[in-house]
Amino acid sequence: MPPHSCSIKINLIFYLIVVVATTCYTLGMVNCLASDLKNHDVYIVATDDNDFTKNIIKKIQFYFPSAKTIDSTNLPPTEKLKPIYLAIGPFALKFLYEKNVSAPIFSIYITSDNFRRIIHNENEKNISSITAIYADPAPENQFKLISILHKKILSAAVLISDETEYLRPALIQAAEKNSLSLILENISGRNNINYALNNIKYIPFLLAIPDENIYSPESIKNILITTYRHNQPMIGYSSALVKAGALASIHSDISEIITQMDEQLTEYDKTGKWPAPQFPKYFHVVVNEDVARSFNITIENDVRKFSYPPPSDES
Repeated sequence: MPPHSCSIKINLIFYLIVVVATTCYTLGMVNCLASDLKNHDVYIVATDDNDFTKNIIKKIQFYFPSAKTIDSTNLPPTEKLKPIYLAIGPFALKFLYEKNVSAPIFSIYITSDNFRRIIHNENEKNISSITAIYADPAPENQFKLISILHKKILSAAVLISDETEYLRPALIQAAEKNSLSLILENISGRNNINYALNNIKYIPFLLAIPDENIYSPESIKNILITTYRHNQPMIGYSSALVKAGALASIHSDISEIITQMDEQLTEYDKTGKWPAPQFPKYFHVVVNEDVARSFNITIENDVRKFSYPPPSDES
């Protein structure tokens, strides 16, 4: 082989490596050379067609190139390989759940509250094959964020209802792990939201958790205004809540969620053990800078750096 021909081939290989690496970086993925699940057919189920959902589907198909997107009104015919359904959002999970599909279901972009509402008290159904990566952050990480935001803070408050009473032990444990005293205020019965907010108005921080009985589109504005008047910053459970007026939150973006899902499904493909529902593993902090200024809170670097990125994103 002539020397110049060898040089051309080496340069071509180098060019391809650069292109692949650049593509990976642009897509924000960890496992660029993605490998499909070997023993399963993957079906993506979504009930809407907005840009956000399209972006999720695009990134799922990057990890699993043979994954098929199916209409939420139809289920696919039986295939040679065992199917796995990836449900995007609560309505997709509800659709599959009500169809009584026997195949495993992996739900993403659903809060722990909504997930429990859909599958709770259905003992006649096999829910062991339904799992999720919740959209809301792990309570332990949220309390850790509070302790970093204000190192002298010794307590925080959480509003709960009968629907989220089951979280009480986990919330207490997470607060104790971060050396915080936790005040839990239940709004059920005659104890309405305004009454509950007045009961906790002297607690330095309010940690919000997903609960449709408390944080609804109709109530969130009033809660934010009331806590602002009490000089009580709210730690939200989503980036949307931070944009609405919460001080900060732990947040997991699309790439972080799908990286975790890829790890779980790859492990299932190898071992046959279906994962349990879980909070996001990878995360970073989002802050509302205007709210921070309003509360005269300085956001230090250790707050901004509080994160757990996917392996290839670690500096």
